Amino acid sequence: MSFHRPFRALLILFLLVFLLVGCRNSEKSLRGKVRSSQAVSVAIPVFRDFPIYIKTPGMVLPFEEADLFSWVTGFVGDVPVDIGSKVRQGDILATIHVPDLSNRFLKALASFQLKFVVLKRYQRSILESPDVVSQGEVDQAKALYLESLAELHQLAKVLQLTVIRAPFAGTITRRFINTGDLTRAAGSGGRHSKPLFRIENTDLVRVSVDLPQPYVNMIRIGAPATIQLIEPHVTLTGKISLISGSLNRISKTMPIQAIFDNPTHILKPGMFVSVGMLLRILPHVLTIPDRAIVSQDKRPVVYVVSSNNRIMIRPVTLGEDDGVSVQIVAGLTPADRVVTRGKHEVMAGDEVLPIMENP
Repeated sequence: MSFHRPFRALLILFLLVFLLVGCRNSEKSLRGKVRSSQAVSVAIPVFRDFPIYIKTPGMVLPFEEADLFSWVTGFVGDVPVDIGSKVRQGDILATIHVPDLSNRFLKALASFQLKFVVLKRYQRSILESPDVVSQGEVDQAKALYLESLAELHQLAKVLQLTVIRAPFAGTITRRFINTGDLTRAAGSGGRHSKPLFRIENTDLVRVSVDLPQPYVNMIRIGAPATIQLIEPHVTLTGKISLISGSLNRISKTMPIQAIFDNPTHILKPGMFVSVGMLLRILPHVLTIPDRAIVSQDKRPVVYVVSSNNRIMIRPVTLGEDDGVSVQIVAGLTPADRVVTRGKHEVMAGDEVLPIMENP
């Protein structure tokens, strides 16, 4: 009995070792099978027309804006508008009271009427009684009449200037005056002149962009432009409308402007936005999703699934990239299957289960 006990213990130890080694081998075999059947998403390179866009910062400007000044010196009277007021073209924004202007106008009107009557009498008299009135007297009466007419017109223009009107439809964005303020005629007081209001038309807006030098010969009048807003999440479309044609000598950028409809006034003057602009369209080029590109030894490569579903690493030459797709200049054909998802979980030579992405 004492001889068999050590033998049994040795046999049990041997069996345990055998089972442990077998389990490890089975686990390795299972892992190998799981690795060899790793599922990956694949896409096929396709030929298509490839639009090239550029995104660059821009600033929103009103389509029209103006600082309104007074052209007469006087005291501010009624001001029926304030900051934020919506006005139409020709609406009254303020009135300016000019002392004695009304009296001067009435006197000029009376003088004009008198000289008009005198002129008519002289003209009738020279026709009916040429011996009573001379032609010289008629000419003098006419000169006095024209002089009074000119003075009346001048005062009438001054009276018109005492009413400040909106030059175009828009919004009052600044107000610099209050009732009773003394305002001086623009240009007459130099440093004393100040604007009364600022008005802006934002039914349309201009978006000003400084285009980098490499792209200045690609942009065209009428090219589409887009703005994507985060809040609210909307995309606005417009067109390139103005190209300056000259670069800033320091920044080496060219100012351009895109015009956008802004009926809901979601774009506010002064906002910074990211503007996407179409530069050109590359016809019939080979493209793949840009997520398929992997950097290996500082070179772009893609993982290609062979006909026997094995992973191959293929160097590629890239062209333009629009942030979604990338142009393939060399290295792939439309018959290849490139891995788009799962490429970081496989290695060259691994057997995979390719799943085609929806086009």
